[in-house]
Formats: sequence, C-alpha cells, structure tokens
Amino acid sequence: MRGDSFRRRLERQLRGIRNQIAAQENEAAAQHEQDRHSPPFVNRIVSTPANGAGSSEAPQADKPKGEAGHTASETALVRATQRLRDFTLALVLVSLISAVISYLQWQEIHDGSADTHVLAQAAENQAKAVTANAKTAQDALVNSQRSWVGTTDASVIVGNPGSIISGNILYVNSGREPARVEMMHGEFVYSADNWDNGNAVADISRNEAACRQKSTISVNRYAWPTTGFNAYSLRFGTGKIPQFGVAVWNDDIAAGRSIVTVQGCITYETVKTLHHTTFCYYFKAKDTEPIHLGICDFGNYAD
Repeated sequence: MRGDSFRRRLERQLRGIRNQIAAQENEAAAQHEQDRHSPPFVNRIVSTPANGAGSSEAPQADKPKGEAGHTASETALVRATQRLRDFTLALVLVSLISAVISYLQWQEIHDGSADTHVLAQAAENQAKAVTANAKTAQDALVNSQRSWVGTTDASVIVGNPGSIISGNILYVNSGREPARVEMMHGEFVYSADNWDNGNAVADISRNEAACRQKSTISVNRYAWPTTGFNAYSLRFGTGKIPQFGVAVWNDDIAAGRSIVTVQGCITYETVKTLHHTTFCYYFKAKDTEPIHLGICDFGNYAD
C-alpha cells in the first residue's frame, strides 16, 4: 500500500513537469515562428539636412533581432528535449520501482497464504486429534461400564460307544451391566486327518463368521455381572437321542483317532449395542482332560 501511494505522488509530480515542458515547447515554437517572419534588419532612417542640401546620411542598421531570437528558441528546445529525456528516464525508474514493489507484495501475499495453509492444516490435524482422543475416552468409558460375556471352561462326560456326547460350558459376565444373552452351541467330531489338513479349520471358521453376522436376539435370558469364581453353567447333550447329526462316542474318539469339538456363539446386548462371542473347545483322548477341554487355535472371537 505504501508503494502504491509513493508511485501515485511521483506520477503526479512527473505529470506536472511534463505539462511545464509542453508549455515551454509551445512558447518556443511560437517564438520561432514569429522570428522566422520578421525582417533581419529594420528600415533605414533617412534625414535631410537643414540647409536643404541633398546629401544623404549613411544608413545605420540596428542589431539583427531575428538571429538572437532564433538562438533563444533553439536553446529552449534543447532544454525541453533534455527535460523530456529526464522525464522518460524518471518514468522508467518509477515503473521499475513499481514492479519491484509489486513483486515484494506478491511474495508477501504468497508467503502469507502458504503460512495460512500450514496453520489451517495444523488446526485441522489438531481438531482430528481432539476428536480421536474424545472418541477414545468415550470408548474407554463405555468399555469400563458395558457387559463382557464369554466362556471360561468346558468339559465332557466320557461315555460308552454309541452314547451321546454331553458336557458342560461355563460362562461369565465380567462387565458391570446386565446383558440380554442368547447362546447357541453344537458338538462336532472330526477325524484326525480332517483336523490336520484344514477341513476342520474351514468348518469352524464358517461357524464363527455366521455368529459374527447375527443381528438379532430372540430370547429374554439375562446374564448378570459375575464376581470371583462364580459362573453360569450351560449343559449340552442332555435329552438327545442317537440319530443323524447328533455326536456320539465311538472307538475312534476313545483311541484318539477322532477329535470332539464343542463350538458355540453368544450374542448379547449391552449399552444398546449388540456384541458377539464365539468359542471352540476340543477333546482328544490322551492329549486333553475331559474335565478341562483344550482351547482351539481358531474359532474364538469377541467384540
């Protein structure tokens, strides 16, 4: 802004000088035109003597004024030309100064805009960080108050060949709020080959995925928060009869050539949100105790 004000003042001064030069040039041109049409000398003055003699007096010429005026006009024209040159140089200088000032102003604006962008980006990042921290704090508060329903142990009752596989599942609510709970479970027998070649893993993983996609609860069973060694008990295999799809004991299980698994899905609601827990226990003769089944390396999940 200061550069613009200085430039305007200088331009006004230069405009005044240019007007003066133009006036002087006009005046010099008029004088030159007048001198060009004037005679180079004045008329002779003839005087007659008193005695009437017809003698004549030598003509006396005045100093030629046209030549002196012409020289003054040329001098004024030279001065005007010099002033015009000085004015042109000054105008060029003003243009250069204005260009430098404009560049400096542009550079300042450019740097200021870059700094503003950096500040805006920093403020945006800070706002995101504050939002993330607030969400983390909220999640931590909810997690400290919500229900956490999951299993702690499972067992089977070893029976004779052909008898139904039965046992017990222990689960707890380790949170601080009651939860509406729905549980589904099943017993499956896999041969040692299927257990080792990945077929059992694929089957158990499909059951886990189906549980995680469950979006409703159809029962009104509640699990209240548990403390210490207290736990809920869910028995399985009771009241069933041997038929297709029901797991039964056989010689391969007793010899360790087949593995019994107890798989399940727990769906529960807490803080108006649905959560899921999946579990997988297994029994293999000579490797695990029937009273405390082993935990599968897959098929266990909680959210």
